[in-house]
Amino acid sequence: MNRVSRSKFKPCIVSCLSLTLLATLSVANAQTQYNGSTAGPYGGKYYSAVPAYLNWVDARNQAQSLYIVRSGTRHYGHLATMNTFGENQYVFYNLGQPVGYWLGGYQNLNQQYPWVGWNWVTGWPTDFTNWASGEPNDGSGNEDNTQNYLCFTNSGFWDDASGRHSGFVVEFEP
Repeated sequence: MNRVSRSKFKPCIVSCLSLTLLATLSVANAQTQYNGSTAGPYGGKYYSAVPAYLNWVDARNQAQSLYIVRSGTRHYGHLATMNTFGENQYVFYNLGQPVGYWLGGYQNLNQQYPWVGWNWVTGWPTDFTNWASGEPNDGSGNEDNTQNYLCFTNSGFWDDASGRHSGFVVEFEP
């Protein structure tokens, strides 16, 4: 009986594993064209309210996987960021008042105060804020800094929240 050397199979195993990893990474980074309704353009950007019962991290990942095509140009998605009062009102009212939907704001962990350490997913400064009365409040101090994501409340104001919400607002830019 002939014995086959195991070393002959090592290159094949390594190549097969490399191809599998490459295919997995390609699927993980795949973009999906979004065909739902959008509002815009507003400042060259488009917006959509996407109903989906997700936590903020899953909503962020979902938004980043989407794109739309307008006038032959791809516009890539991310959770929406509000940089002016006008933009905030335009998005809220043109998307049917998506109360409870996630936005692209998050708070750094372990902040001493609920109003400190807020950021946008895009890296834009958080100079403009639109907190609802009494917000941000970190769950009135009962949640040990677990409320560190931003969502819309009534009339387009913001709340610091955690858990799962009924959807997210995606912003598309070229």
